[in-house]
Amino acid sequence: MISCACTPEVPFNLSKTTFAVCEAQKYVQEGYRWVVDVDLEKFFDRVNHDVLMGKLAKRIGDRRVLTITRRYLEAGVMAQGGVVIERYEGTPQDGPLSPLLANVLLDEVDKELEKRGHRFVRWHSDDIGSGGTDGGQDGPGAKNGTGVP
Repeated sequence: MISCACTPEVPFNLSKTTFAVCEAQKYVQEGYRWVVDVDLEKFFDRVNHDVLMGKLAKRIGDRRVLTITRRYLEAGVMAQGGVVIERYEGTPQDGPLSPLLANVLLDEVDKELEKRGHRFVRWHSDDIGSGGTDGGQDGPGAKNGTGVP
């Protein structure tokens, strides 16, 4: 068992995996019965630029920031031999903005999970959720009857 001293104030002292496991253990101790590891496969490869830019425009008033973000998203990828491949969707893998952009896109998902009473830990595009105490009658993630029917 991993020794956990997890607090929201110091999660970066731990690896992201260790922190997620610690949080899941905490939820199990609170009475949740399941832990679900969700991997949004190819998430960064499939980001729709127009959807993302629309969400950003609702939060950011500075057109210069929006313009440079759009250029960042549309910048080509240099393949072997120096050939530039144009990009029409997706965000740069391991780019400095990718986690922030993922947070913008997944904010609505987080809010819906919270509204339904689920507990979760998210690192970039990966979610780890924990399940309920009611034996599963209301579906994965249910606690006290608040899960997805």
